[in-house]
Amino acid sequence: MGIPDEVADDVSFEDRMRALTTDLAAQMREAEALDLEIKIQLAKVGFSLEEVL
Repeated sequence: MGIPDEVADDVSFEDRMRALTTDLAAQMREAEALDLEIKIQLAKVGFSLEEVL
């Protein structure tokens, strides 16, 4: 029980955070593009998220 032992690795916190934030930024850009595509496709069949939000 309790907190698990830390696993030592050769990657610094700064390097790990830089990689993670880079990945997150890419995922957020992709999510924005997918959200736009969803809105476009919904509009094609007569629905709008703007009315709900």
